[in-house]
Amino acid sequence: MPDPTALARTLQAAVEARTAIPRLTAATDLDVETAYSAQWIGVREQLAAGQQLVGAKLGLTSRAKQRTMGVDAPLY
Repeated sequence: MPDPTALARTLQAAVEARTAIPRLTAATDLDVETAYSAQWIGVREQLAAGQQLVGAKLGLTSRAKQRTMGVDAPLY
């Protein structure tokens, strides 16, 4: 399994450099638990750097995308 801290650093470096990176699953055997762990490590580092959580991410907020996906309300 890949190291979640290393994955979080890879993602943060890509954000800071504003560059695309290959899918993490293309080079590693990434499972859901490791992926969520890496995501939370990244969030904690951003909070430690002074960033703030300001809201929840919603999905399918566009009416056109909702129609395409066959739903009638955003995903919360």
